[in-house]
Amino acid sequence: MKKQLSGFTLVEVMIVVAIAAILLAVAAPSFNGVIARSNIESLQDQFSRAVVMARTEAASRGERVTLCPPGCTGSDWRDGWIVVIGDPTAATPDFEEIAAFQNKPNYPLAVKIEGGALAERITFDEQGYNADDQRYLFGVCEKEANPQYQQGVMVEFSGRVTRTLTKEALLHDGQSDAVKKVDLACT
Repeated sequence: MKKQLSGFTLVEVMIVVAIAAILLAVAAPSFNGVIARSNIESLQDQFSRAVVMARTEAASRGERVTLCPPGCTGSDWRDGWIVVIGDPTAATPDFEEIAAFQNKPNYPLAVKIEGGALAERITFDEQGYNADDQRYLFGVCEKEANPQYQQGVMVEFSGRVTRTLTKEALLHDGQSDAVKKVDLACT
C-alpha cells in the first residue's frame, strides 16, 4: 500500500503568493493614510499634553510657565517645543526647561495667534490662565500637505485646550470671525 502524500504543489503556492501580492498592492496606499493620520494625532496629543502640563505647572508652582519652540527664540515650532519656568523674553533669558517634546516624524506644523500671526510662545500666569489674552491655534499637516489629514488644537483665553478632528471642526460657527479667518495651513 502506497502512502499518499499531502501538500501543495508549486503552482498552487505561486497562485496564493500572487493573490497576496495583489491584495497588498491595493491595501498599501490606504495604509499610508492610516500611518499619516496616526502620526498627526500623536503630535496633536503631544501638544495638548504640553499645554496642560505648562498650565498645571504654573498653577501648582505659583509661577509663570511658558510653552515655546526649542531655545524660546523665534516662531518655528517644527523641531518641537519645550515647557520652561522663568522669563525667556528677558534681555538675558533666564529659564529652566522642565519638559521637551519632539516632532519626530517632522511633520509641517505651526502655532498661530487668533489674528493669524505666528506665535513665539504661550505663557500661563501663576493661576494657570493664559497670560497673554490670546487664543492660540496649533495646526499640524501631513508631509505632502494633504488637507484631508490636517488637525489642530485650540488654546482658549482661559488656557483650556480643544482638540479638533478637522479644520472645519475648529472653525465652527461658535468661534469668532477672527478665528474663522486664520489659515491653519502648515508652512
